[in-house]
Amino acid sequence: MEERDVVSWNSVIGGLVRGGEFEKPCKVFDEMPERDVVSWNIMLDGYAKAEEMGKVFEMFEGMPERNVVSWATMVWGYCRVGDMNMSRMLFDKCPGKNLVIWTTMISGYAEKGLVNEAIKL
Repeated sequence: MEERDVVSWNSVIGGLVRGGEFEKPCKVFDEMPERDVVSWNIMLDGYAKAEEMGKVFEMFEGMPERNVVSWATMVWGYCRVGDMNMSRMLFDKCPGKNLVIWTTMISGYAEKGLVNEAIKL
């Protein structure tokens, strides 16, 4: 492509992540001249799928802006690896909770067999 915008860069990164790649999207992300919250969220999702929660947290901390998708990805990632305390801490800190993040936290509890916590939420 002669001209690349943030959408085309995000499409490449997203495709690589969906394809199970984790090193290549990092390289592309590093090469991006401009990033938006979607770029960052795609990378969070990729690292969470790879259960690289240290990298996910480091990236989350370095994000210039976050949205509810960023927060929900973090909650989901920590639920996925079974760190329900960290997941709940992030859930509690999330500003502007919506149906997605509530469902993510409740589902995380239920999937880990923590039915009482799920019902309380």
